[in-house]
Amino acid sequence: MTKVRDRQNDVLFVGMNKYAASEAKPLNTQGTQVTLIQDGKKDDTITVGAGKAKKTFDLTSAAGRKDFVATLGLPAAQSAKLEKILDDAGPDARDEMAQIAQVWAEGEKGGKVPGRLVLSGHSAGGSIWGGEDGFTNGSLRRNVLTDLAKAMPKAAAQVQDVAISACYCGGEDSIMKWKEGFPNAKTVLAYHDKSPSGADGGSTSHLQRWEKATRGDVDALKPKQFDGLTKAKNVATWSVKHGYLTPGAPEKSEVVRQRITDFQSQYAKYFSGETPPPTSEPNPLRNHYRDLQDLAGRSDVPADEKAKLEGQIAQTIRLIKYEGVKGTFQSTHGADLKAGFEAVGLKAPDVSKLSRKDAMAQLAALEKAASGKTAVPPETSKALDLLRKGLRDLEPAVIPDNWIR
Repeated sequence: MTKVRDRQNDVLFVGMNKYAASEAKPLNTQGTQVTLIQDGKKDDTITVGAGKAKKTFDLTSAAGRKDFVATLGLPAAQSAKLEKILDDAGPDARDEMAQIAQVWAEGEKGGKVPGRLVLSGHSAGGSIWGGEDGFTNGSLRRNVLTDLAKAMPKAAAQVQDVAISACYCGGEDSIMKWKEGFPNAKTVLAYHDKSPSGADGGSTSHLQRWEKATRGDVDALKPKQFDGLTKAKNVATWSVKHGYLTPGAPEKSEVVRQRITDFQSQYAKYFSGETPPPTSEPNPLRNHYRDLQDLAGRSDVPADEKAKLEGQIAQTIRLIKYEGVKGTFQSTHGADLKAGFEAVGLKAPDVSKLSRKDAMAQLAALEKAASGKTAVPPETSKALDLLRKGLRDLEPAVIPDNWIR
């Protein structure tokens, strides 16, 4: 009888950024096999088989998702769940989710899957995405990954060690949410502030240290195991043996909460454009963002307060990155803005060239012109909606995660 390979030391590396392959390669050491999942050659498609049997599935369509899931050889009820999860995954993240499902399908059928999981990319806490230097990718949302893990419980039960190489995923509450789908997880590595970068190799050093520390059946992990590395002060760990740990003692929640309150008048100036969003760091707005992340990640913060903080986090990071956001907004919605302004006799601005204050002035001018019409042209209504929800309110529905670069 052929002996089934123990895959506890193997790593499933899910990289949402362009540096995924270079981050994963150093982990492929003796005794450790790394399975790399990264952005597909064509967004939201997956190819199965080889040679004449090779077939590519379009995951943006219900039929494509159904046909792909059928290749996994799983029961009908479970397959229906996976089809819905792939739909929920959203644009340009379905290909990564489908690749994860392919790996985990072996576990659902009695086989072994990698016992260690790495999630790498940009983050503000609740999702991980890719995007920089002309490269764009979708956003792998925490709740969708958890849904996939719960829909494939035999595979998820084999995951014992998780590393989240992404910013702001290391609050205690955040770590507990990221590991929710993995009931047998024994250790988690994350970062409560900025994570080391894949661009300069900093993340690789951390992941190599993590790979060595979590070999075998371990139940302990501490931040001090990453001492001497860049951004070691931002490490957060959870383990069965030691629970949640960070390098230093946290401030009292009421102190952080008061600092957030005290910053509101200054935040309002950034938001209105009276004070231009900063273009270099460190800066007061980034410090405020850290406080929001810190408080939201704490286990003693009530759920209703946490929900408000998460909304503030989403808006604040988009304000911090406003200079890049406005350019992508213009390239994506410029034609709609042009139609909306011209429909009421105004010249459309190029918002990528405007300060935030001037962009808000253009919105006010369009609102004034629209208010003078008996019936507002539909093109103008659309432009107003985009400007209000997008550039003004910075809502994630209009300004998606992968615009934050």
